[in-house]
Amino acid sequence: MNISLLCPTRGNLRGLRRMLDSLNDLTEYPEQVELLLKADLDDPELPRIKQLLHSYDTIQHSLYIEERSERLIDDYYNWLAARAKGALIMAYNDTARMLTPGWDHRLMEAARGHAYALIATRDTTRGKQRFPCFPVLTRPLMEAIGSFFFPGVRMWGSDGLLWQFCRDAQLVVPCPEVMIEHVHDQSPERAAKNKRYTEAFNADCKSGVLPYDCTRYLMKLYRMSVVKERYIKGVDLANGGAA
Repeated sequence: MNISLLCPTRGNLRGLRRMLDSLNDLTEYPEQVELLLKADLDDPELPRIKQLLHSYDTIQHSLYIEERSERLIDDYYNWLAARAKGALIMAYNDTARMLTPGWDHRLMEAARGHAYALIATRDTTRGKQRFPCFPVLTRPLMEAIGSFFFPGVRMWGSDGLLWQFCRDAQLVVPCPEVMIEHVHDQSPERAAKNKRYTEAFNADCKSGVLPYDCTRYLMKLYRMSVVKERYIKGVDLANGGAA
């Protein structure tokens, strides 16, 4: 398996269908892509989600159903990442719509020769951020870090932190040719959820917990940059440093 897409979904059947249609139309090697979805047990759209997925057979997919959680990062993204089989693991969701034909092939080409890397796609998210909202990690990097996203953040912010640390550790590989539309749902439920996520992130930042945890997280990524530097010089760390 080359690529695993991690996709939490809730109450957005329209967005999920749009996401699936774009993958169906634009994936070059569907047999090399897996889609891992996680839905809430109390999601009113759950029966229709199951029905939609039942009719979708282009890409191998798995739907996990659990009790609802307010910890988006650990209980959805990192939980799905622990079950992913791909060499590349991509954070995705039901607000994404792929725009690039052959996006999967392009990601694999961008990752070629990079054992420890964050592959930076482009998206249409408005605002001043310069980090990808749908980052891709190579498996060695994810396993070395110990999770996909930084587990100290409950809701918002992990994509920015991941980008910042990988950038500082010189582990970012740009892949601007892969473009993703970020379709923001303005439903009352989604707006309320966004407000809860923002409040949780602000509370985490003010608590003083994040800076301490982030330091440990950064050190892991710094060690990855050392590994990358030695790898480029032809040193095989697994064999005691012999070239």
